[in-house]
Amino acid sequence: MLVALRVADEASVLPAGLGDVDRLAATTTAAGVRVDVRRCGAPRQLPPDIDLSAFRIVQESVTNVVRHAGTSACRVTLDYRDDELVLEVTDDG
Repeated sequence: MLVALRVADEASVLPAGLGDVDRLAATTTAAGVRVDVRRCGAPRQLPPDIDLSAFRIVQESVTNVVRHAGTSACRVTLDYRDDELVLEVTDDG
């Protein structure tokens, strides 16, 4: 599972960002842990460093679900608020 996530990440030519969350979800789901992505608010372009950092936080959180939660599913919520982005990754493990 983790190898599949790394390979998918390394195959990306462009730096990763929140635009890649659906690809991460699909790769993780194909490997056995379903990831549902939910977006709230109006998605907008973020500064590149914030976009990359947010993606890496989601990626690490999903990886932790796979490694430690002992569950078959999780939910990623990207909540675009007026002055902030709130990330939430939940599971029932």
